[in-house]
Amino acid sequence: MRAIISLIVLCTTLSASTQDFPRVVKTGYAKYDIVFSEAQQNAVNEFQANNKKLTLLIDDDYGANIDGDIEAYMEQGLMQHRYAAWGDFNKDSFGDFMLVYVYADLSENSYHPKGYVYNLVIFEGYENESYTPTMIHKEKSGIIDGITYDKANNVIIFSNFDVAGGSIEWLDNKYKVTEMIGD
Repeated sequence: MRAIISLIVLCTTLSASTQDFPRVVKTGYAKYDIVFSEAQQNAVNEFQANNKKLTLLIDDDYGANIDGDIEAYMEQGLMQHRYAAWGDFNKDSFGDFMLVYVYADLSENSYHPKGYVYNLVIFEGYENESYTPTMIHKEKSGIIDGITYDKANNVIIFSNFDVAGGSIEWLDNKYKVTEMIGD
């Protein structure tokens, strides 16, 4: 009887988490593309259509020599993609993913050579395999070199490697953002 109950619990758990996460395809040294499921791509396309000022950030070659860091993080499994992360961020048993969008405005972010203003957007997954995007944070005072996701502690970290970092975590049924702090 205990085995049957365990099997039912396992099957229920597996069926509640059926959404795919995005995946990456390596295109070169420290260069990766994101591959979305059809439902994820539809959500991304709809968000982009409603936010024409924003561009999805896949790579940012602003002159810093960080390709070795990116490659090491990816090879060690510490990073899912330079500018994306995925997991069950809001602990509802459905897959979520976060993407970084930018627009250029040197008057808003003079730290970045192109004036990038970073917009961190979480796409929350639902049972019907749809996604709802939510703008979580706008970073205007620095450069984000990459995103890592600490699954054990359910924390998304956005950082300028070895210089500054901020985080996003799910607390008290909402996202809590810790601003990027550093040197």
